[in-house]
Amino acid sequence: MKVAFSKLNITPKEYINKPLAGYTRKDPCLGKLDDIYVHSVLIENNSVASNKDFLLLISLDLLKVPLSITKYIRDKIIKKYPSLNFEQILVHATHTHAAFDLTGEFYWPGGTLNVIRGIMFGANRNDKYIVWFTNKILKMVEGLFNNLKSCQIAWKKEPFNPDIVINRRHPSRETSPHLGVIAFKSLEENELLGFIINYACHPTTLSYKNSKLSADYPGRIIQKINELTNNKVKAIYFNGASGDLNPITTCGTEYEQFELDKTPIYDQLGTYHHTERIGYTIAEEALKLANSISDNDYFSAIEFQTYTHEFWIPMKDYKYFSKQWFTNKLIYAIKKLFLLNIARYTMLNSNFPIF
Repeated sequence: MKVAFSKLNITPKEYINKPLAGYTRKDPCLGKLDDIYVHSVLIENNSVASNKDFLLLISLDLLKVPLSITKYIRDKIIKKYPSLNFEQILVHATHTHAAFDLTGEFYWPGGTLNVIRGIMFGANRNDKYIVWFTNKILKMVEGLFNNLKSCQIAWKKEPFNPDIVINRRHPSRETSPHLGVIAFKSLEENELLGFIINYACHPTTLSYKNSKLSADYPGRIIQKINELTNNKVKAIYFNGASGDLNPITTCGTEYEQFELDKTPIYDQLGTYHHTERIGYTIAEEALKLANSISDNDYFSAIEFQTYTHEFWIPMKDYKYFSKQWFTNKLIYAIKKLFLLNIARYTMLNSNFPIF
């Protein structure tokens, strides 16, 4: 088994006045707190003497990457590196709320009405940026193939929440996201080469009042691990299912009180101090967890398979003829008559294929 890690800066030179995604902000990007990156790890597994299985994992410091763009990235990689196939490439967005908008939903700053306008009428206006960072990814993948090192693999996870995460819908419920790591040790020196981190928490330590570019706490996790290991150990972060899991910045930990009034959770005014505190807390525990894995738990080779499964989640509607019921029907009608057609029209007129 072999592994290689890499990262590249994807902060464009001209980032001022670019729309930031994730909130109903009044302003576009007005500055920078830290750079945003694309991180990657390439795993090679010689499961059969004559065959090589690869797994390429890519993590972008962005709010989200639409399916059309992930397909574009994967197609470009496969064209240049035919030893990889479509199912062996994962493109992930950390979901930071302080990076660029790739969908057009947040193109018009100015508050809630403009976000609604963006959802209904927005379109991708970032082709040059997407092509630019995709080309950087292609160069990064070349470097990964050239720097593969023989290794062993192991994994470990634990519940971890030292009052840094809260369930915004059910605050009094015990919230214990699992912190997981997949670690790789070199065969020659028996030293930790790097590890994959998985945790579930919204990257919203910076509040809606922030208008500066940042990778949020996932970026501080990587930075802290680099600092703690003198850049010898590499790391890549993948966010878990964090839909209702918010970071605790300024709301405090009076969990029972929030069942009556959730406003303090939704209106937190976190600053970069909170970004660093939560990022460093997760980084220190993740590194500790990776180092705690026994040598006996490492494997020189494993069999791995990738699966994609699509499923529907049934939704229970509100009571018939209630105010909420009529609201739901109105929203559904608007989406069906306008939004979906507009989205289809936008994709037909884009450089990306329709799904």
